[in-house]
Amino acid sequence: MILAPTAERLTTSVGSGVPSMIISPDSDPANGNGLVSDPANYASGAGYLDHIEHSVGTEYAGRLDAEYKIDGGFLKSLAGGLRYTDRSAVTDSSTYLYYGLTRALSPDLYEQRLFRGDLYRGFQDVPTSAVFFDRDTVLDHGATRQALAPFVDLSHQAALRAGVGYASSTATRRARRLIPLMAWRASAAAVRCRSTAISACD
Repeated sequence: MILAPTAERLTTSVGSGVPSMIISPDSDPANGNGLVSDPANYASGAGYLDHIEHSVGTEYAGRLDAEYKIDGGFLKSLAGGLRYTDRSAVTDSSTYLYYGLTRALSPDLYEQRLFRGDLYRGFQDVPTSAVFFDRDTVLDHGATRQALAPFVDLSHQAALRAGVGYASSTATRRARRLIPLMAWRASAAAVRCRSTAISACD
């Protein structure tokens, strides 16, 4: 859904205080009331861009830790470990096909929906609703194509109903990491004695 360029004027203010956005009609009343919730203010010369993507990612991770304790002396224990990760991601995508709509959509394909949340903590001067493509239809890629097919050129309807397929090439990313770790723990008494000895040498 695209707002008609002559149906509204968008005025924003972000200079001070809470930002505001006002949508109002232009100087010619014939161009509409400027409301984003009015279907009459939306252009009919829009189109549909058919494109699909599918991404899958996996990760395998493991860790191995060991500690060797030492009785007596300066060192109390030695510890070591390994961290291993193996990540991969595959992204499949289709080509882009644009279909221009030759006539206005039927009313059953769009709906007025309220914006959720408390935008700007309830301050005014922002739209509270707008016109959107039917949610139940747009969530189904196949249903979207079938619903829009009657509104494109007759020569393109079969292609739109068939839809686009994934391209032969896929983007695959893989990364492996092996990180060794080493740590030691010393006796607190030995550390104090060592510090005292160093101070005495200064």
